[in-house]
This record gives sequence, structure tokens and C-alpha cells, in this order.
Amino acid sequence: MPKYNTWIDPRAEVTRSQLRRIDIRDFAEKSARWALHLSEEEMAYLERYNPDSLGCIADPALYKAEWAKFINHPESKPFKVAF
Repeated sequence: MPKYNTWIDPRAEVTRSQLRRIDIRDFAEKSARWALHLSEEEMAYLERYNPDSLGCIADPALYKAEWAKFINHPESKPFKVAF
């Protein structure tokens, strides 16, 4: 059974496919790495259908920690643009 409820927006998948074909660099050395690309609809879906994890918007620290867990989870692979 999957840990996360996910949905793929076909329009965003086209963009991710294009992004995967180019060399994506870090924003700045030791600063930020582009991990995922989500459409607004995908983001809303993930937050709504994963309320105990990705939808924990009321607590910013928990929200950030849960998204970090999602990024490192295998179920985030369809949303990744850089590996």
C-alpha cells in the first residue's frame, strides 16, 4: 500500500519531461537544489489527500519536514526533475 496519495497532472508531466532533458544546476553552491516540479493542482492534491503529512500547513516546521520526507521517498520520483 502506498504511503502517499498522488496524482499526476499530464500538463506538468510534459514540463517535467522537458526539464529532465536539460542540465539543471544548483541555484548556488551549497545552497539549494531543484528537486521537484509540481503544478498548482498537483500541490493542492498532495496537500489535500495527505493531510497528516504534506497538508500540515499550520505548523511550518512540520510542513517543511514532511515535504523533505516526501522528496526522499520513492513515491516522489514521478515529480522529480533532477536525480
